[in-house]
Amino acid sequence: MNYLDVGYDSSLLRPLTATYVEQIGIDSNSAYEQISGSQIKGDTIISLNGSMEMNLQEDRFAVSDGIVDRVELGRLSDGSIGLIIRDSDGNELMHFSGDINLIQSADQSLSVNFNEAQLLVKNEGKIPVVLIGKQVGGF
Repeated sequence: MNYLDVGYDSSLLRPLTATYVEQIGIDSNSAYEQISGSQIKGDTIISLNGSMEMNLQEDRFAVSDGIVDRVELGRLSDGSIGLIIRDSDGNELMHFSGDINLIQSADQSLSVNFNEAQLLVKNEGKIPVVLIGKQVGGF
């Protein structure tokens, strides 16, 4: 038996058109206030407004503003496991995964790259003007 069998939808809401006893034959006094993870058998749990999604089959959690996935946690689109946080324009502000460990401003004028052990500041023309840490490639 899974949560859909007892009347819950993908948002874990259960509209009660009949009493709990009438739906599955259990007294409503014995209803649980929460559903354990082992009882969830579906693939995806989505918030009512659709902005939050937890995909159990793809190992992915996402929060969207309706246009951009602002937060991604778990398995990312490139197959790695990590965390990405974006601004409303889709610019990556934080990206932590196996190959990328980066915090940066939306216009990429300031970035902290943990893999390369460097803090980089660029001017309006995207030309590096300050580098603190290891120099990788040309500056």
